[in-house]
Amino acid sequence: MPLAARVSGIANSLHRRFRQREREEEQEPAVASLPLQPLLDPDVERLVEVFRQRVRERWSSPVHRAFLENDLNHVRRYALSLSWIPQGEGLILDPASGAGHFCDVLREERGYTLEMPRYFNLEKEAAPYPDATFDGVLLMEVLEHFTADPMFALAELSRVLKPGGFLLLTTPNLASWVALHNLINHASPYLYGVFIRQGDTDRHNREYTVDEVGKLVTAAGFGVERLAGIPAYPSHDHLPAIPGVDPRDRGDTTFCLCRKEGPVVDRYPDWLYTSW
Repeated sequence: MPLAARVSGIANSLHRRFRQREREEEQEPAVASLPLQPLLDPDVERLVEVFRQRVRERWSSPVHRAFLENDLNHVRRYALSLSWIPQGEGLILDPASGAGHFCDVLREERGYTLEMPRYFNLEKEAAPYPDATFDGVLLMEVLEHFTADPMFALAELSRVLKPGGFLLLTTPNLASWVALHNLINHASPYLYGVFIRQGDTDRHNREYTVDEVGKLVTAAGFGVERLAGIPAYPSHDHLPAIPGVDPRDRGDTTFCLCRKEGPVVDRYPDWLYTSW
């Protein structure tokens, strides 16, 4: 199939998916709002508007629009992610960058130089860089897509980080309020666990709890600096707390900022890998 036709087909599929979600949200019963925990601070609110404007600047064609509409759903997550990145300078690796909005604003707001490499398989191929090349690495909304060996990817990203360099990892929270509400209503807790007929890896293969993310990065030789489950998507803000359930880290997205401390501690954690 010609590339233009495939892009158009993907765009149409995305557009149908967004319209379906809007119809579902219109039919959901009204429930008491749950205050965001933690509340967005003024700088995050400012960054939300920065990202929203950056996305709309690229709103140029029907094909782009279908993708950008999805990006508008992610601007709070972009803003929260950027707020977790320490101010500094140096070189950051973003091995799975998307449309480029985040990278553009990161350069302007934090002053880093970004490296966005040509595609390589994070789970199977060595990163094409020498040891201790980067001051930071971004792995945002990627962990949940891995299908074979997530520790390989984390070990490689650690290898190319300088000692003390940071990793910012974000991923859906499998123990969030939205996941628990889905379970109560006999639905899958996965944020996006559907199969895709084209056979690509956009579906979520394995989602993680906040505590599991902490264990994973610790096994890879990182020290956790900040770790929390935070509400990143406004479409989930209406969900109430569930009586009797510990409210800790129930936001829909796990944010983890960690630092390289040493070599991999446990290459195959037994809570994640089988022995055969």
